[in-house]
Amino acid sequence: MEARIYDTSSAKPTPKPANAVPASAILPATPQSPVLRQPSPVQPSPVQPSPVQPSPVQPVQPSPTSSTPAPAPLPRPLQPTATKFLPTDAANPMPMYQQYQQYQPQQSIGARLMAEVAKIYTEEQKYDGTNGSFDHKLTIFLDICNRVELPEEGYLRAFPTMLKGLALDHFYNAFLSQRTFQEACDNIRGFFEGPSYHRRNLDQWNAISLASITAKNPEKSTYENVQLLINELRQLQYGLTHDLQSTEFLHNKIIISCQGSLACRYAIANPPPGLPQLINKLQSSITAYEKEQHYKNEAYFANRQYHRNRNRNRNNYSDSEDKLGNAFTSLLLDK
Repeated sequence: MEARIYDTSSAKPTPKPANAVPASAILPATPQSPVLRQPSPVQPSPVQPSPVQPSPVQPVQPSPTSSTPAPAPLPRPLQPTATKFLPTDAANPMPMYQQYQQYQPQQSIGARLMAEVAKIYTEEQKYDGTNGSFDHKLTIFLDICNRVELPEEGYLRAFPTMLKGLALDHFYNAFLSQRTFQEACDNIRGFFEGPSYHRRNLDQWNAISLASITAKNPEKSTYENVQLLINELRQLQYGLTHDLQSTEFLHNKIIISCQGSLACRYAIANPPPGLPQLINKLQSSITAYEKEQHYKNEAYFANRQYHRNRNRNRNNYSDSEDKLGNAFTSLLLDK
């Protein structure tokens, strides 16, 4: 075998790598050489990914020189909308009708209440300027508004409901809807009810009595006529001046109107001071008088029946005596 001889003189030294470990670090430690420690590996720190914020989509403006249409903008994501009829507290939900009343507009609530006022009203309760006192009709209107819980702010809007005929025409002709509720009432009262109106009602007040009411209603009982008397006096009193619209004035008028009536004599002989007590005593007096009349009629009927039977028996006895006398006379003549 041929031996090959290599020339090492011209050979270039092999360069050491940069991360070459010295031999002393690999060899076991000796007393003469210090111990070299392995460098601890560096742990890389965890990289937290930063949240990527979406950039708002800007619509692409078409270039004036470009003939191609710009792409349509992307649709926005739907945002959840809050429903006003849903309860805010899910643990204690509110009934649906309460939610409707809470969120319903005030104007629609007022319109609904005024419609209820119009349904309750009748034609007899409305005021036309000639069918009674305006204050009496106004009392009915306020009572109906309170029953449907209409606020005072809606009184003027519902005021035409209580009017008809001439009164309703005057409401629109005088533009009373542009005034306050109190001003509208004063205007209608002053237009239809002046001093002559009060004097006319006072004349009717003085002329009325229980006897006149009984003459108009002869088929009714005495107590029913007393009730008609009191109702008519109450309605007439609304048409009097404010000084004469007291309870004492009505109390005295009832006593004067019932004078001369036998059925009311026990009540008006010593009348009680209060109006309710006077009405109750009138009823008791009328009831006692009717019972007395009933007992008197029964006694009269029994007495009349007795005398009728007595007269009949007497006539029968007289006829028997006459027949007996005639027979005895004829017998004597025959002999």
